[in-house]
Amino acid sequence: MRTNSILFFIACLLLVISGLWHRLPWWSFVVPLFALGAIASYNGHKAAFFRIGFLAGIFVWLVLISWYNYIYLGDTLSLIGAFIGMHKTVVILLSSLIGGLLSGLAIYAGASLFLKNEMDTVDG
Repeated sequence: MRTNSILFFIACLLLVISGLWHRLPWWSFVVPLFALGAIASYNGHKAAFFRIGFLAGIFVWLVLISWYNYIYLGDTLSLIGAFIGMHKTVVILLSSLIGGLLSGLAIYAGASLFLKNEMDTVDG
C-alpha cells in the first residue's frame, strides 16, 4: 500500500515535470514513466503498476486540461469539441482517459522488463 502511494506521487510529479518542457513531442511524458516502472520493478517493488500509472495519468491530465481550459476561457476546447461533434467536457474526459491509458501502459511496460512472473504485481 505504501509503495503504491509513493509510486503514485512520483508518477504524478514526473508527468507534471515532463509537461513543462514545451519543446518535447506530446508523447514524451511516457518516457519518464517507463523508466519509473523499470526502476521500481528492478529494485523489487511489488505494486499495481498499471493502476498507478492509469490513475496518475487521469488525475494529472484532468487537472492540467481543466487549468488550460480556464486560462484560455474554454475557446480551444470548444473548437475541438465542435470539430469532432462533442461538448468540451467530453473532450476533457476523453483526453484524460487517453492520457491515463498511455501512462498506465508506459509504467507497466517499464515494470514488465524485470517482472519474473505474473505474481510479482499486486492487485490492490
